[in-house]
Amino acid sequence: TSNASIVQGVSVLGSALRTLFNFAIAGALLSLPFVLTDLGKKAAQAAVEFESLQASFKAITGSASGAAQTLGFLRRETTRVGVDFSTTAESFKNFEAAAHGTRLEGEQARQIFVSMIETFRVLGLSGDRTRLALLALEQMISKGKISSEELRRQLGEHLPGAMQIMARAIGISTAELDKMLRAGTVLTDDWVPAFAREAKKTFGPGLEDATKTAAATFARLGNEVQALSVEVGNAILRFFTPIAKFIEETLRKSREARDEAKSLQTQDLTQALAGYGVKPEDLTEAERSRLLTERAIARGASTGGGGPGSGWAALLRLGLNATIGAPDNTPAVTNEILDAARQRQ
Repeated sequence: TSNASIVQGVSVLGSALRTLFNFAIAGALLSLPFVLTDLGKKAAQAAVEFESLQASFKAITGSASGAAQTLGFLRRETTRVGVDFSTTAESFKNFEAAAHGTRLEGEQARQIFVSMIETFRVLGLSGDRTRLALLALEQMISKGKISSEELRRQLGEHLPGAMQIMARAIGISTAELDKMLRAGTVLTDDWVPAFAREAKKTFGPGLEDATKTAAATFARLGNEVQALSVEVGNAILRFFTPIAKFIEETLRKSREARDEAKSLQTQDLTQALAGYGVKPEDLTEAERSRLLTERAIARGASTGGGGPGSGWAALLRLGLNATIGAPDNTPAVTNEILDAARQRQ
């Protein structure tokens, strides 16, 4: 009896697990279209963002090959150091644009940038803090000189000892550096490269271990997922872009046709109202709509040639007739609108 109870219990448990498994499979299958749609949207977005990066680097470097070379450089360095590709590429785009036209442009800007992302990897900075620290450097380069605010607070908030690192790079004390910063004599072209070298000298010994951390590993994984998403997204865009272009052109032509019709209506109305001392701008939108409705009725009653102004002319004649005491079957609404427009003048 005991054995029978055990067998029965196992059987019931097995049945319950099979039922649960079947429900799980059914739920997964039902949600699959939504998951795939979401993945497709994210892949397309990744491709669009990467295309934007390509366009930006093409403008900065002056050629498509230069853009490809820059993106290849960023892909290699972010993989080696173990930092997020998208955030780093966006920061480097702004950094390189700031260095354009200065003595730092080109290879020197790249060396500075690499030294700094290595430093931030060793310090374990998040992607957002790395972006803000690089933004501080970018602003220094854009201005051409380093201020105490940028070095102490903007950069120093994310890079401990930034003031001391700069002082060692120049070969002076922090007190002397403070005086130079206040005087505005610390020029970026002269001292940012030295600052980057000193930062690398200070934190470089910890780079090997830092690139083996879980954070670095997951950053690399994220970069590979991003690269795959771009490839998938490009395939999606190749299929949907012509369709989107066709829809856009259709909607644009439809809008242009509506705008043209509206313009003709306004010209038509202007001509028709000219003899009654009223301009189209004297009418409210509601009054315009009411006139359009009455115009359609008047077109049907008009015995003229049906030209562009015939409907308005017939309508306004009926309105004018109501004004001078014509039969009550004229559209009084037209007369009311004209009177209201005159009163507002």
